[in-house]
Amino acid sequence: MQRLHLAILTSALLGLVACGSDGSANSDASGGGDDVAPADARIDAPPAPPMITVTGTALSRGIGAPAPVADATIQAFRDSDESTPIAMTTTDAQGNFTLVVSTGGVALEGFVKATKATFKDTYLYPPAPIAADTTAPVNMIAANLYDTLSTLAGGNQMAGNGLIALVVVDGASATSMPVAGATVSSNPTATAYRYSGANGFPTPSATATAADGLAYMFNVRPNVPVTVSAMKTGTTFKSHGMKAWPDQLTTTLITP
Repeated sequence: MQRLHLAILTSALLGLVACGSDGSANSDASGGGDDVAPADARIDAPPAPPMITVTGTALSRGIGAPAPVADATIQAFRDSDESTPIAMTTTDAQGNFTLVVSTGGVALEGFVKATKATFKDTYLYPPAPIAADTTAPVNMIAANLYDTLSTLAGGNQMAGNGLIALVVVDGASATSMPVAGATVSSNPTATAYRYSGANGFPTPSATATAADGLAYMFNVRPNVPVTVSAMKTGTTFKSHGMKAWPDQLTTTLITP
């Protein structure tokens, strides 16, 4: 069986590492309880040019080689208004896109969303506010493979909950490498945390990230602020806030 290239691959997110300051905050979140962590407050988001450009490629991940997703809708949103896009475009035949975002002189605290029929929506959160031109390659998963990921991982993903896929990396540049041997956590807690096995498939037997740095969080509480974190002896990683979207794929990075 061919390796299943699901969710995010390390190289597809590294362009978002060097984006700005630490942390994240998400507004317009509903629900919650005593165990819900407040999103990390970004006090005094860094300045940014009046306009920033976000470029990338939308790729379909599944069994076999990734393929470009043409005619996907790509939108950028601020965390403070998740219903009104601040920039929007469509991918070309090669899956490429360019978004030009007006910042008002302040780093963008927000996310990129990719949509197309037959695919799950993909939400891409940077680990810090975006304060300069950056790349945001987007990996999309066909709706019929969403359950396959849960089955392979033993994640028991349930309808209405969020699924977060992330990569743990060793630095804050586009050349940062994935980190093996890290464990991840979230607050609120997911019901299952999974990592790649020796064959590249997510597996319930793995207890930490493999060489690809990939981790998966199943059944994350949706529509509330979520803080994601990683741990490894000898390395300190930065936690940051984001949001898990119900029944869709949410992706991010964790950096030192």
